[in-house]
Amino acid sequence: MIWMPCSKARRQALRHEVAATAATLREQLILVRTITESGESHGPRSDAARMRAKPTRDHFRYAAIRLPHIERQLACHWEHAAAMTFWYNSGDRGFAPEERRAGALLATLPYGLDTHAAQESIDAISNRAEAPLRHQATPHTTTTAVHGALAVVDQKGLRDRIADDHTRLKYQDVEVRDTATMLRAHHHYFPWIAHTLTYLSEPRSHAELEHIARQWRSERANYLDTAPPITIAAPQAIAGSSTPRHQRRGIREPSR
Repeated sequence: MIWMPCSKARRQALRHEVAATAATLREQLILVRTITESGESHGPRSDAARMRAKPTRDHFRYAAIRLPHIERQLACHWEHAAAMTFWYNSGDRGFAPEERRAGALLATLPYGLDTHAAQESIDAISNRAEAPLRHQATPHTTTTAVHGALAVVDQKGLRDRIADDHTRLKYQDVEVRDTATMLRAHHHYFPWIAHTLTYLSEPRSHAELEHIARQWRSERANYLDTAPPITIAAPQAIAGSSTPRHQRRGIREPSR
């Protein structure tokens, strides 16, 4: 989308709109995180909270992209920090202080922005976002996380995490499009994600999901921090029967 200049009155209206939408979005994202941390990262309550927040995020982005340059940068960086703090199952909670700082600045948009403080906030969020790309975590630094916070996910959970990567990198692409890492992502990781999300749109076996999870860990290590510790939920046995599913109730196995 190409940013076009607008009248002074329209810019002021946009500032009010962005500030108000950011406040609403923050409340909705906090609810998403609260539900996620209660152990319901995938379920009706979580899905409903995310469905409420998604239109607000879309509206916020659409309004923010039309602001003048430094205001637009601040808004986009705040949204990234807020998403990392509240939205993602495997988000970096270290973004929280920068999210609060940038959010407070956004609230002042209708009344006059401290551009020096805004630039410092933008730089701080950019530096934190880029840190995993510059310093890949070594295996021994993640042992505790892997064994202490292992998440059991089904096919939807795996697909959601891969889709999260696409959202995170597409956001970073707004500000760091020309880096070598983002260029590689466009050529390799984005196509892999698109293919994999299509593949996961149909039911897959436990072995197939394990294979995708291994591929995902390997692929994302080139672009993001260490993959969140997950394991694929074991297939549920059907009580009292060892008969293959396709031989029960006259169900035919799909041709291959």
